[in-house]
Amino acid sequence: MVHGTIFLHYYCHIIASDRAFGKTYMLMRRVNGMPLQSAWRDLNAEQRTNVIEQLRSFVAQLRTLSPTLSRRHSVGAVCALNNAPLSDSRIASAPVGPFPNERAFNDHLIVVAEPYMDETTLPSIRARMSDDHRICFTHGDLTPRNIFVQGGNVTAIIDWEESGWYPEHWEFVKALWCTLKDPEWLRAVRYIVADDFEREWMLDRELSDHMVGAF
Repeated sequence: MVHGTIFLHYYCHIIASDRAFGKTYMLMRRVNGMPLQSAWRDLNAEQRTNVIEQLRSFVAQLRTLSPTLSRRHSVGAVCALNNAPLSDSRIASAPVGPFPNERAFNDHLIVVAEPYMDETTLPSIRARMSDDHRICFTHGDLTPRNIFVQGGNVTAIIDWEESGWYPEHWEFVKALWCTLKDPEWLRAVRYIVADDFEREWMLDRELSDHMVGAF
């Protein structure tokens, strides 16, 4: 059985205060299950298949979403919700953007790589980057530590702080950053995203392999 898209439900209560610095509390519901990172090795073949099929369905649903267009959010913008800056650990330790289009986003990827790479290499990489991918809503950190499962069912996908409107290959690129090196999971990512973005992933690695740990 394939379930609908699962988000971690939470309720935020802002506590009023007369002082200059009040406090905000986020009360979150504890979800059932355990991180896939811990559970994967104990799942049997049928359970793994069920989890993978559910994740494929969730990603497909995310990709059907469309942004609410406004004067602040134009067609093709690469940004977080409501045209906010992006928080993405692949790119920088601080928020970046928003970007009016993929071209500007790709230009920024080159800029942030400049301190760590030979400047003669970067023009060649930029020339091979495509600027015409579809822009999709993306979780941005779809790794086993952020996927909770119980048996063969996904119970929650957590940590949406890096989500936003990104080029369609970005979900694949970020998912392969995972710390779980199980070859079966790495094959599963390719099925879950349901598109062939190997070229984009390898191209991004030419940049990111020099930058990981730099922040």
